[in-house]
Amino acid sequence: MIRILITLLLAMVCCLSSHAKNVTAIYEGTLFPSYWRNETTGNWDIVFFDDCVIYDSKFWNYKTTPDINGKVEKAAFTICNGNDELRVIVGKDKKGKRTIKIGKEKGQYSMITGKSLPDYPTKDKRQDFIDNGYRQDTVTLTGWLRNMPEEMKQKKNFDVMVFGKFTMETEISYGELDSLGRFTVRIPVVNSTEIFGDWGRRSLRTVIEPGKSYFFLCDFKDGRQYFMGDDVRVQNELLCHPTYWETIRMEEGGDLDKYVALTDSLIKARNDMYDSLCTEHPMLSTRFSKYSRGCSLWQYAMNLGQARFRMPEFNLSDNARQYAYNKFWKHMPKPLTIHRDLWFFLNDYFDDALFEKLELLIVESVEEYLVKGARLAADVLDSLGTDDYIKSEYLSSLLCNRIDFERKPLKQDIIDSVSQWIKYPMAMDKVTRQNEKYIAIANKEFDKLVMKSNDDVKGISEGEAILRKIMEPFKGKLVLLDVWGTWCAPCKRALSKSAEEYARLAPYDIAYVYLANNSLQESWENVIKEYNVTGDNVAHYNLPTEQQQAVEKYLKVTYYPTYKLFDKNGNLLDLKVDTTNLNNLEELIKKINND
Repeated sequence: MIRILITLLLAMVCCLSSHAKNVTAIYEGTLFPSYWRNETTGNWDIVFFDDCVIYDSKFWNYKTTPDINGKVEKAAFTICNGNDELRVIVGKDKKGKRTIKIGKEKGQYSMITGKSLPDYPTKDKRQDFIDNGYRQDTVTLTGWLRNMPEEMKQKKNFDVMVFGKFTMETEISYGELDSLGRFTVRIPVVNSTEIFGDWGRRSLRTVIEPGKSYFFLCDFKDGRQYFMGDDVRVQNELLCHPTYWETIRMEEGGDLDKYVALTDSLIKARNDMYDSLCTEHPMLSTRFSKYSRGCSLWQYAMNLGQARFRMPEFNLSDNARQYAYNKFWKHMPKPLTIHRDLWFFLNDYFDDALFEKLELLIVESVEEYLVKGARLAADVLDSLGTDDYIKSEYLSSLLCNRIDFERKPLKQDIIDSVSQWIKYPMAMDKVTRQNEKYIAIANKEFDKLVMKSNDDVKGISEGEAILRKIMEPFKGKLVLLDVWGTWCAPCKRALSKSAEEYARLAPYDIAYVYLANNSLQESWENVIKEYNVTGDNVAHYNLPTEQQQAVEKYLKVTYYPTYKLFDKNGNLLDLKVDTTNLNNLEELIKKINND
């Protein structure tokens, strides 16, 4: 009688909470929380927390609290997700296993106690990942960063990086974290793809396949990490046995043949390691072994490609080139998007093959160089037996890189000439989008008053005198000088943060003067428009080459961007200035004002 009354009382207490917050206390942690894997498939199928259930890659609430039969011998309850409801019946424990029925699905389950899933019960001998022919698709990743430490909550999203092909630009997809650390991120892909997730906090490196949905759980309290979803075996195996990073660079001017021999020995050693791992864990899937070995192979390939930059002429030796062909080029994976480092290697491999040939081109304009260079590149790629996808990506990257470098659109006849060798529509679409972006920027109206006439300093040849003339309108203000160039990627990255810089330093009445190095007029204007580097206290100069060189010689400019501060009387201050660190810059300006 007493036992029945206690049972009824506990049930009433549970009903007071819509999220069953007392389940853990009732069952003393025996069943709630607990993680369960399907004994037949080996997958993580369900977890019972005190406030929710995760099943079928979704979060479910408790609609009814579990029934009690003895001390957690069995449990039955209803869970809901929106309008969907499922009845869950958990059977008695039998030597660490339970029968669990979820809706109409019933199976044998064992409790997961490790930080990653144990080995799968059967061998998966599939060789390949999905190959959709390089068509645009989407992958959905839902997840939960559970029990996240407070210091990690400053990052408000879960980001997934996918690297571009030959451009190597990082395409980042974001999923906003809710107050509990839950997220959903949709990732555009063109095939099975290597991704880098939540870098800097979780640093997840894995592979995803087009059209699929995944659920990722990371519990910071006990270190558990599991994937749930359709065909997530490889992802779980990679959580248990992460891929290795090893970067061994050749010294400047080193012996490239010795480096090739070292590379070969390292690849063999890494493969021996994977052989031992697969012997110790015989149920590891074939795809896990293939992908993991590929990660190592293409990292060493990337390192070898980069070694050419430590040679006097930036070229691989004949021996290194032949080794790269036999060891890497002849063993390209399918699909080609499965390894990021492969594209780093291909970039260097093709550039090495084209370097001397492109230098011998005789042209009269950049436009002619682009067309002839693309034709030459297409011929060289064909001679190597390059497939249409790689060739399309490489040639489109040549055009995109040129547009990005000059920050101005290409003429349509150039695009039309090169497009004959670009067979994949998506590769051509990238060029079109990039070109249209800078057509729109070129047509954008903006405040041209920030662009100062060089007539202001006409006839002045000394660098110091040029600067004093430029600074005259800003007497009584601190002046932050930025020496940059449209061709300089770090310069443009810094300029893209101009709005943040202006807002942060607004209380200090600073003037901003920009001097462009070796920059075409149209490109110069477009960068200023693109990043809206304008304002009443902003002045841009694109000086003639001789005057710019004189100024840079006076300022002792050796790198770009270079930043200098001038006091309110126009005098150059001997201070180290960096606009990329606004905290330090603001403190420096405060100190100057106080002095």
